[in-house]
Amino acid sequence: MTTQPKYGEWIKCAERLPETSTYVLLWNQKEFVQGVGYLGTDGNAFYVDGDAYSIHNTTHWMFLPEAPNE
Repeated sequence: MTTQPKYGEWIKCAERLPETSTYVLLWNQKEFVQGVGYLGTDGNAFYVDGDAYSIHNTTHWMFLPEAPNE
């Protein structure tokens, strides 16, 4: 059984990718992108503010924190 990473734990893209269309925080050092985006349904790019960034240049991602209760 695999434990689910929590917010604040970076996950290497080489080890695991997020579900498609799920918003996550990502880090793309080659294209200097850090922000909230999602993996496209084709699995080849992350999308941030409508711009596509290569999945090959994105090194890490993490889950977003849970929304506040109130």
